[in-house]
Amino acid sequence: MVLLPYKSAMSPMAGTTQGSFVTYKFDQSKLRGKIEYMLELKTASTDGIIFYVTEPTHKDYVTLYLNESKLHFSFVCGSISASVTSEALVNEGEWHTIEFTIDQNLGLLKVDQQTQTIRIGCSSFNIAAPYYLGGVDVPTMNTSVMTHLQGFNRTFVGCLRKFTANSVEYEKPTLSIGVVPCSSKVEA
Repeated sequence: MVLLPYKSAMSPMAGTTQGSFVTYKFDQSKLRGKIEYMLELKTASTDGIIFYVTEPTHKDYVTLYLNESKLHFSFVCGSISASVTSEALVNEGEWHTIEFTIDQNLGLLKVDQQTQTIRIGCSSFNIAAPYYLGGVDVPTMNTSVMTHLQGFNRTFVGCLRKFTANSVEYEKPTLSIGVVPCSSKVEA
């Protein structure tokens, strides 16, 4: 996993092993109603968990992952399950701007200028810190992640930067596991 923060004192980072990830704490009170996430990514990989957040009972969750070179945005909101898959392939080693949004009536995945949506009826949404980027804490979350992602649990290999949630930019991770500075000499 690689993380490249934008306008941050933090150095760009790259994952070194399966299970590499960073986490960010967030103020749940700022995530009422519509939840809009945005990040930029660059990869040559075909698979990997990019973003994951759940809540203590692991019923509601939000995830963005790469599978067969396409982005998959999946979530459960109350009892409503939804999934949207990008049409565009994103593993050619170029930067892509990704937006993924949930509101009461719509799930949206935008890759650069291409948008896919799904109609939903989401009356309540519950998630709790932390946000995971690049992978997940396998020892504590493997069972729920495997269920939510239908057995998919690979660390993202590539670069991530400019992560925001409802326009709040996250720069300094609260936890970093198996992550070192990113280098253009390592990544394609």
